[in-house]
Amino acid sequence: MPSNHNVEQGDHISKIAEKHHFFDYNIIWDDGANAAIKAKRDNPHVLNPGDVVVIPDKTEKKETRPTTKMHVFKVKRQKLQLWIEVHNYDDEVAANADMVFKVEGAEKALKLGASGTVYKPIKVSDGEGHLKVEALNIDTAMKIGYLDPVEEPTGQHARLNNLGYNAGTVGNPDPEQLKSAVEEFQCDNSLPLTGECDAATRAKLKEIHKC
Repeated sequence: MPSNHNVEQGDHISKIAEKHHFFDYNIIWDDGANAAIKAKRDNPHVLNPGDVVVIPDKTEKKETRPTTKMHVFKVKRQKLQLWIEVHNYDDEVAANADMVFKVEGAEKALKLGASGTVYKPIKVSDGEGHLKVEALNIDTAMKIGYLDPVEEPTGQHARLNNLGYNAGTVGNPDPEQLKSAVEEFQCDNSLPLTGECDAATRAKLKEIHKC
């Protein structure tokens, strides 16, 4: 019988699929029972704690082969990549900068592209990372899969912080500090200075943050 998976902080659809032994997360995400959550969350890798994802029953697949020969069956696993984009303190992309990225203790030297981006293959289970760009004096820890949807206050706070606006502690910000960060973001993006993460501000946050 189908079961419910209650999303916890750090969950994303690839991690949920692996936990329930599905090689393709689309089998879960595209199931009709998940139509409501799919309509609510346009990115299955950005879920909110408390969301409920229905885990469908597995279906049996049969293959017929002669018994007089040896046969090899391969399962195509989905690959997961972490997308990193780095800007300097003037909000210019860190084009071609050298970077050291550590994930779950494994360290690797990388070079950012001309657009300041790099794609790093990661394991579904990876949750902790660390990014260092010496040329820009950037040395920071990062959580993988912990970004909440932009419709949620925690998602708004995190995006503001990620974009360089000091919105305070995610989930427990100082109201005046958060308002100041929102106003600064609105000013930089020619939005009405409301100090509130209204619909227009949320849309611009998502556009600039790119998720």
